Amino acid sequence: MDVMDHRTGLFRHFEHREQDPASLSHNNVTAFCQDSRGIIWIATHDGLNRWDAGRQHFVRYGREDGLPDNTILTLLEDDDKQLWLSTPNGISRVTVLASGDSIRLLTRNFDEADGLQGRQFNENAALKTSRESWYLAGRTVSIYSRPPRSGTGRHRLISFLPTSSCLTSP
Repeated sequence: MDVMDHRTGLFRHFEHREQDPASLSHNNVTAFCQDSRGIIWIATHDGLNRWDAGRQHFVRYGREDGLPDNTILTLLEDDDKQLWLSTPNGISRVTVLASGDSIRLLTRNFDEADGLQGRQFNENAALKTSRESWYLAGRTVSIYSRPPRSGTGRHRLISFLPTSSCLTSP
């Protein structure tokens, strides 16, 4: 992964190094997200990475941190400042708990027991709309998050089977 420093115009190269736990967790990067707090998240085929700008290294998150799978296929941030990750083993809602220099993740994973019609999702298949909704697309299922009803403060996840027709807005 190469990142340009806009101040200098120079590129900096990042890659996975087997013996360095502060390096990128995998060279196959699937998605990037700079969240509303300014934190940079990188999804890979071997975990979620957070760029620690102060220490100039990556912090890795995976199954041991509550994610449903180490392969992260896509990620996005919703309007409630929560990250949503799709994996080959379901989806995860991640609440980022930041206190000073410390960042902790609180995860809630979703699968068939939560009404998903399948666990397999597609790489880079996410869309956030301007109406507080978002979509995650999968091989056998797609997820639509509907804005909260007045007063509930909670998005509703709606699982539906994809069709060959395109989604269009009225």
